[in-house]
Amino acid sequence: MQFSQEHAEFFPNVLSIREREVVELAVTGHTDEQIAQALSITTSTVNSYWVRIRGKVGPLSRSEIVGKMIHAGYREERALREAEIARLSGLLRTVNARLAGVQRQLDASDGVDWHLLALHFASEALLVVKGEAEVVYANLQAERLFGCNPNALVGTSVCELTCADGRERRRTRIRDFMHEAAPGRIALGVREPCFAHPYEGEDFRVTMVFERFDTQEGNMAIVTVKEFLADVEEIVRSLRKPIALE
Repeated sequence: MQFSQEHAEFFPNVLSIREREVVELAVTGHTDEQIAQALSITTSTVNSYWVRIRGKVGPLSRSEIVGKMIHAGYREERALREAEIARLSGLLRTVNARLAGVQRQLDASDGVDWHLLALHFASEALLVVKGEAEVVYANLQAERLFGCNPNALVGTSVCELTCADGRERRRTRIRDFMHEAAPGRIALGVREPCFAHPYEGEDFRVTMVFERFDTQEGNMAIVTVKEFLADVEEIVRSLRKPIALE
């Protein structure tokens, strides 16, 4: 942490990692006994650290050191770090929950479903849709792109993941495409801008490439969602079959 010039003389950036831990815990209200317990050391060792700290910051009492640290904004800085740790921990729990769901699906199957694994861990955001483009599956990258929790996209229409402007035109075009008989591809958002509407954050321009295929339950499609590429030719070159650009 960077301190103001007013406190630079009091707290030069010379404390060791363990000395900083002792000071941090003291700032948050821990007694020396609680600090010892938190760091798995003895109380006498904590006292030794205070001696070293005073040798670096000046002949101040424990309460004076803590008071100056609080005045310098150290408590607020620690609170921000703890909030960020909590946020990252939440993301980790979300990913672990999703992985556990995949594992349960694999355990319930006769063997490893390599197709599901390939979709789930693909580097691009992928959706599987049916009917009038209702999402029945979303991989990890799709969940990250739209900023949602596991399975939140399932049951949602693809059109609802885009901004309201032009949504009904897209809905009609996708419905017509999904009802066509032969396999085919379309790309939305190339000539006419299409903006994704994430659960969190601002809208951003995307292209959505639909590849329709036939199943016993009717037509389905795999939808690849990418942030907009200005070079249309790059999109066309990445596809092996003719495609309708819209």
